[in-house]
Amino acid sequence: MEKKMSFMQAVLIGGLVTGIGVIMFSLIGYITDLMYEPWFSYLAYIILFVGIVYGSKLVREKCNNGSLSYAQGLGAGTLISVITGILSGLFTIMLFKVIDPDITNRIIEIQTEKMLERGMAEEQIEMAMEMSKNFMNPVLMMFYAIIGHSFFGFIFSLITSAIVKKEPVVNLFTETEE
Repeated sequence: MEKKMSFMQAVLIGGLVTGIGVIMFSLIGYITDLMYEPWFSYLAYIILFVGIVYGSKLVREKCNNGSLSYAQGLGAGTLISVITGILSGLFTIMLFKVIDPDITNRIIEIQTEKMLERGMAEEQIEMAMEMSKNFMNPVLMMFYAIIGHSFFGFIFSLITSAIVKKEPVVNLFTETEE
């Protein structure tokens, strides 16, 4: 007999699996230097989308006897996204504070090179880099990770809930009237 789990247990598992997937993807990007490419960060949202589908199906199958309302799917997906954002944010703090404390300087160098290639003036670049430094605070970046994952996760959940939802089967022949 298959063991049931609570809604929060299933959401937590979905969030942990998705968060670990995003962290592994980020590590690959860091190791290969692809993380500095703008298109690379967008690919992480594919992992978030797949994780929401996985977590929503887990809720449907392990908590609700094979059924899932649109609202339950939306809630599960959004919570999975928040958990993923928290894990991603914690990894960001670890990356910037422990793994590679010099990463901020490297990011600024790369951004400066790209701006020079576009023909921007030195004073414009300096002003842009000063503003960028203000946003590269790891704690702020964690906050951005949570907000970003939650926002996009909510949007994705609006879509995935329509796909994953499954109304309960009602057997009209076994119900009795009183």
